[in-house]
Amino acid sequence: MGIFKNLLDSGAKKDNRSNLSGTNIACSRVNFRGSVHEGGDVSVTVNKQYGDRANSAISVQASVHGTGNEDLTVEEIVDFEDVPDEWELPTEPLPKGEGNPINRRIDKSGNAHSYGTLNFHIDRLVIVPDVGGRNRCKGDDALLRAFYDAGYQACQELEAEGSVFDRGKLTVTIDHLIVMD
Repeated sequence: MGIFKNLLDSGAKKDNRSNLSGTNIACSRVNFRGSVHEGGDVSVTVNKQYGDRANSAISVQASVHGTGNEDLTVEEIVDFEDVPDEWELPTEPLPKGEGNPINRRIDKSGNAHSYGTLNFHIDRLVIVPDVGGRNRCKGDDALLRAFYDAGYQACQELEAEGSVFDRGKLTVTIDHLIVMD
């Protein structure tokens, strides 16, 4: 399962780093991919999800082997209207030509071995409306630029991939998942 080598440098033994605590990210699709082997444990937890869509905004695609364990948990799903007003989420796209361009992808990759532990924490992950075709998820660039201008990391797709071996552990915690439609 994905372990974010570029983000966290390496998957060294006894590693307990979490470089993105407090991060806010806006994108159209999140993919967690990879393998879980020999007692490795991958846990993706969403504490509260605001809004819902027929197509899942988060994809966990793990290949689990031996005694490996992969888990995706959404603790609570509430209506999109329950998003706190004080968060002041951008709801209008920026006018054409305004704002900075956004990245197409943020890629994180790496491995955790021998009881290594990597933690990835996102305060707010906003999934913008899908304006792509049937086979490709693509968010509204102008809306993503509005999120970027509001201080979010913004991209079309967040991709995390890698492997967890030998009782290594990856824990991904998303405090607030906001799914816009």
